[in-house]
This record gives sequence, structure tokens and C-alpha cells, in this order.
Amino acid sequence: MSRVLPLAFRLAAVPVALAGLALASGCSSSQRKEPAPAIQPAEAPAAAAATPNPPAEPAPPSQPAPPPVPTGPAQPAGPAAPPPAAVAIPTVLGLVDTFAEGTPDAAVRAAFRCAIDIANEDTAFKCYAALNIADNRDSDISLLHLRSYQWKVFRQRAPGYVVSEKPFTVKVMRRDPETAPADAKHYKLFLHSRDRDFPAPITLRRDAGRWLIYTNSL
Repeated sequence: MSRVLPLAFRLAAVPVALAGLALASGCSSSQRKEPAPAIQPAEAPAAAAATPNPPAEPAPPSQPAPPPVPTGPAQPAGPAAPPPAAVAIPTVLGLVDTFAEGTPDAAVRAAFRCAIDIANEDTAFKCYAALNIADNRDSDISLLHLRSYQWKVFRQRAPGYVVSEKPFTVKVMRRDPETAPADAKHYKLFLHSRDRDFPAPITLRRDAGRWLIYTNSL
């Protein structure tokens, strides 16, 4: 009896063991990952139907270039214009009513015209300043000095030097130098004034062929 019971017990346990194995086998197979489906390559888009281009219009025939115009050999540059010829400096003393262009006398006549004939003060001074050398008018300080001293006195005294208005006449008492060459660089005239005891000088300097006021004590 003791031997039969263990054998029966063993035989009854066999189905249970088999069921356990089956259950374990099912769990193992359920946990196994299925392979991912293969990625199919995307189909290339169908090529658009080619649209035929219209035929190109023929280009117009090119015009032939005009033949070159013969110019001949280059002409050499002409000589530079010569400086203006120097005008002879007058030597006359006494009453002077002729003021040849390009002479010191003409520069003096122009200065009197600015001082006497132009009523507006600013316009008159600009006229006079333009007759001076560049050093007398190339800065605000130079112009202020010229206007405050030289111009102020000359504008007040100018009528006293005029002997006659028609024709305009002044009295030259002295020239320095007395006989200057035509290409002289500096020149001085002494004029008589009915309001002063002694003749007063005005000195001019030639710049680029033009006589300009250097100093004026009239």
C-alpha cells in the first residue's frame, strides 16, 4: 500500500507538470518580438510630361560695323599762351587824366572809382579789396585790418585828391622810380591833395602781369 500511493501520486503530478511547461512555452512565445515589416522604397513621382518649347525666332542679321574713320597722325599741342606784354609805365608828372590799361596809373584810377563812385559801403569795400594783393585780403583778419585802417582813411580823403571829375584828373607829384622798366615789380606814386600839406604815396606791386595795391597812404 505504501508503494502504490507514491506511484499514484507521481502519475497524477505528470499532467500538472506538462501543463506548466505548456504555459511557460506560451508565455515565452508571446514575449518574442515579431520582426518589423520591411520598409518599401517610395515610388519615384512620375515624370511630368515634357512640354515642347516653341521654336526660337531667328535673330535678325547683325549690321556690319562702319569702317574706321582715318584721323591721321596726332597733332602736337600748340605752345602755351605767352603772358600779357608789359605796358610801358608813364613818366608824366603834374596833371594826369589818362590812365592806360595795364599801368600803375590805371590801378590808382580804379581805387578812386571804388572810393568815390560807389555809394554802398559794403559794395565799395569789396571793389577796393579786389584791387589789393592777396596778402591784404586772404583771411578775415587781413580784410578787417584793410577795412579798418587803409580803406577807412582812403574813402574819407579820396575826394581831396581829385582835381577834376570830367575828365577825372589827379596831380602826380613824384614817381618812384622815375623811369621804371616795363617789367618792374614795384612802383610808387605820390599824389597831391588839397587837404594835406605833403604829397602822399600809394605803392603797387605787379602780380601775374597785373598791378595791385601793396600799401596805400592816400
